Amino acid sequence: MNARLRALQALIRLRKMDLDEARSRLSYAMAQETAAQQEVQRLRTEMQQEREQLDVSPASAEAFRNWLPLAENILEKACQELHDAHLVSEQAGAFVVHAKAALQAAEKLLEKQQEQEKIEADRRTQAEMDDLSARCRSAFLELGP
Repeated sequence: MNARLRALQALIRLRKMDLDEARSRLSYAMAQETAAQQEVQRLRTEMQQEREQLDVSPASAEAFRNWLPLAENILEKACQELHDAHLVSEQAGAFVVHAKAALQAAEKLLEKQQEQEKIEADRRTQAEMDDLSARCRSAFLELGP
């Protein structure tokens, strides 16, 4: 095996490691996004429950009026965190696609190099056979009848 093949095999190992790392990051990013989605849903459910539990007493209405802006602010921050987590997930997904393409390109290069080496080995074998055949023919002709 020549140095070029060894280098391509090393490159493929590195590309596989890159792909594994990209997939790991995507998995983590998706888990973070899921957690952010669950938090947004929890906050929305909590706000809905507070609205449903609101009674007509002035104290309850006043407490709700004081609580609502704080809850909306918390929900807005959670929605922003969800948006940010979604962007990170998309970016991680793009890295996976890029890493996969880089691995496939390296594998194709290796295949082409292996094909070229096989062709060259076949040529050498054929040349050796031709040379041997020519030697045998000339030896046979020298022996004559």
